[in-house]
Amino acid sequence: MILIIDMFVVLLILIISLSGCNQTKYESNSDQACEVISIGDAFEKKSKVPLSEYACAIDYIPLETAPECMLPGATLLQVRSFEDRLYFYNGMQALATIKTAPLCFKSDGSFISLIGSVGKSDNEFLHVKDMMINASDRQLVILDYNRFLFHTLDGKFIKSVDVEINSLFKFSIFCNGNDGFVYLKNPSLHDDGVSWDKDYLVKIDSAGVVQSKFSLKRKFLYKTGTADGTVKTSVGAALLKSMESLYVYMHNDTLYRLDPSDMKLETEMFLDFGKYASTAEKLGAKLFTISNPLFITPDFVALTVLFTYSVFRDIIDKEYIQANFVYDRKRGTTRALEYNEEYGYAGFTNDIDGGMLFYPKYMNEGKMYQLVDAIDFIEYAQKGNSQKMKQVAATLTEESNPVMVVATLKE
Repeated sequence: MILIIDMFVVLLILIISLSGCNQTKYESNSDQACEVISIGDAFEKKSKVPLSEYACAIDYIPLETAPECMLPGATLLQVRSFEDRLYFYNGMQALATIKTAPLCFKSDGSFISLIGSVGKSDNEFLHVKDMMINASDRQLVILDYNRFLFHTLDGKFIKSVDVEINSLFKFSIFCNGNDGFVYLKNPSLHDDGVSWDKDYLVKIDSAGVVQSKFSLKRKFLYKTGTADGTVKTSVGAALLKSMESLYVYMHNDTLYRLDPSDMKLETEMFLDFGKYASTAEKLGAKLFTISNPLFITPDFVALTVLFTYSVFRDIIDKEYIQANFVYDRKRGTTRALEYNEEYGYAGFTNDIDGGMLFYPKYMNEGKMYQLVDAIDFIEYAQKGNSQKMKQVAATLTEESNPVMVVATLKE
């Protein structure tokens, strides 16, 4: 009888252990206090933040303009950089009527080559869902709908690999070197047996084989002011990357660092939205996560917060529905960047050379990047005092390719 009970206990423990294999492992950061970014307090008083607090230099790089390398508008473009290469692709290509291949430029703006081609062959793609750089293998990886296409850094095709992802929009993926690829998938109608209360954090290898998969519980809230009145909605997680670290944003207020080797989540930062926070009765402010607008360095964190318009339209000016913040990690202070009427956005005041207002679109290898359409750059050069901007603007026409503004971070 004792033996039977012991075997039952062992079996029960085994079942419990196995049932937990699909749950992500959470850990609190016990060695140090969790950093708190005070969004609510900072939002009450907007600030002009000098770029020189965090950057030591700024450069303006006009991208070569020629028929074979014309780029769409700056707002549509996504940027990747590696060593002396810059890569651009249309981040809204899934909605575009004309599909285009990514383009590769040198860091001085001169054009190198197209990356792949549009089509249905094994070495072609229908649209670029995402483009990643595998630094360890020195390869570019394009994600089509359910395929990886591997290229050299100069765009020569290597191979394609089928992967099963089934998601067009509610999705983010990052290459993590020898740890393969990590992606976060929100519920989709394309999924079999879709569960609307869970997101999935998945790790796959370069052959597209799933190595691990974990579920993340979504948070249910009520959204007011819709055409159907107040409706119940779920708030999911988001996967983000800054420098070489991965982060998961969950529960509408917590940022976790993800260790891709064992897929553990460790609490990194807490976003205190104050009176703008979500409650069980309403959907409040949240971290804006589209196109990975999170920039974390040892000195500061730059992030964008979205204030739900239907909830806050009576108390927030429309210019601040999508607001930029900077958190100083050494001082522990948070500042909301002041909206600039002349430029039409909020950013860092360029006190390095007196040029245009700066706010990054992408960051890698100690540099922050902002893309500006030529027509806007010409106008900004006239407004500012930067001689470098004026010299570049003199070489442009309104039909020129965008200009890449590069801010070098302090070491």
